[in-house]
Amino acid sequence: MLKDASQATPKLNDALTQAQASIQAWFADQGHDAQALFQIFNGQQAAPSTDWLAAANTLRQDIAAGRYSVKVELRSNTELQGALGAFAAHGADGTPIIYMNKDWLGAWAETPEIARVLVEEFGHSLDASLNAGRDTAGDEGQLFSAVVSGAQFDATTFALDNDQHSLQIDGATVQVEEASYKIGRAHV
Repeated sequence: MLKDASQATPKLNDALTQAQASIQAWFADQGHDAQALFQIFNGQQAAPSTDWLAAANTLRQDIAAGRYSVKVELRSNTELQGALGAFAAHGADGTPIIYMNKDWLGAWAETPEIARVLVEEFGHSLDASLNAGRDTAGDEGQLFSAVVSGAQFDATTFALDNDQHSLQIDGATVQVEEASYKIGRAHV
């Protein structure tokens, strides 16, 4: 599901394993229900369309069969503008990618928090896959992470969060959805 980069650290590999296990468990338990997916990833639609339902069915099958994956790449704190992680539907090479802040990983990040950020960014990839360019309003990745972890939350908070930004990656401007708190400023 989450493909690690060649520069992955043991801590990142452990977090990748935890994140994948959490995502797979959620899909086995609740993700098979199209309505549960739609509540998180509605693409600003009032009801799931036939195309959305077909995409959801394909996505669930691909995740269950291990065919759905997103590359994970480490980038500097400067490149990520302080974000802990970010998802780009079209990375610098045009493919979907999750960028993780290597400075944060190397400094004080703990495996469970890294896994939470990975699940959040993976959630953004699911939204992009399900909604073909119609981003769900708010921070659907953070909502997905909260749902997967079983955390108590107020969905309104996530619906109001603007997590979209532009980054410069390898000389290209890349549109991303990022973790909603940054190094030096925590607002969860």
